[in-house]
Amino acid sequence: MDDWGREFRGAARIRAWSDAELIGARATIGVRNVERRDGEILVTARVGGTGFNGPSHLSFRIRGDRVSRMTIRV
Repeated sequence: MDDWGREFRGAARIRAWSDAELIGARATIGVRNVERRDGEILVTARVGGTGFNGPSHLSFRIRGDRVSRMTIRV
């Protein structure tokens, strides 16, 4: 997963990122739009909580029934 250029690989590293920056920051994600483009799912959202607050764009690549890559950008 790529959070604004910071790469996290493997379940343990991604879990630690989530614990610190989603769960630990009490993040809320208000989805504004979802679309499929070029084999990816693109989500436009408004993020809130005690960490980052503001608009965000998330892209997801899916392989089988799993997310193979998530990228977060403003």
